[in-house]
Amino acid sequence: MKPARDQYITMHQADPAGVEALIGAMPKIKGEMLTDLPPGNGDSNLALNAQELSAKATALVAKQAEAGIEMSITEAVQAVQEDGA
Repeated sequence: MKPARDQYITMHQADPAGVEALIGAMPKIKGEMLTDLPPGNGDSNLALNAQELSAKATALVAKQAEAGIEMSITEAVQAVQEDGA
């Protein structure tokens, strides 16, 4: 878990209403989805949309399994994002 998330969980256990009020007061983030970004934005990793990323990560997990290597989908997603492969 991420440290900030752990802190919110601990705070919520002590004061559920107070933390829900804090979270509810946070600004709503609006913007373009990553898949809506135009291609050629200078970072090829950002150009991958969710479907492409999922397909590539799933294929990587399968390829690694064929080689006898156990890889989680999370590890595969990270590898695809890092390599842009």
